[in-house]
Amino acid sequence: MGWEEFVAKKKGGESMELIDVRPANMFKIVHLECSTNIPLECLSVSNVPQSDLYLMCRRGISSRQAALRLSSHPFRVFSLTGGIEEYSRVYKHAMPFL
Repeated sequence: MGWEEFVAKKKGGESMELIDVRPANMFKIVHLECSTNIPLECLSVSNVPQSDLYLMCRRGISSRQAALRLSSHPFRVFSLTGGIEEYSRVYKHAMPFL
């Protein structure tokens, strides 16, 4: 899923669980306020919210790996294309409301 679609859903009031799978030290440097940090190495079906999940990382690679790891999750799982670098590019380094 692309960031534009995610942001449109978020602005539309859809309840969304955004999980940032980057290591905690990277999350502390910069993150979206609406995200929760669960590093990839700690991620499992048993420790994520039981709802649709939107996964992000730095460039989109780790979030795709996380989506595969969560393939048995009972809800839908989306990897956000390009990670926080793409978000920053699309929104010109602004961190709007998220």
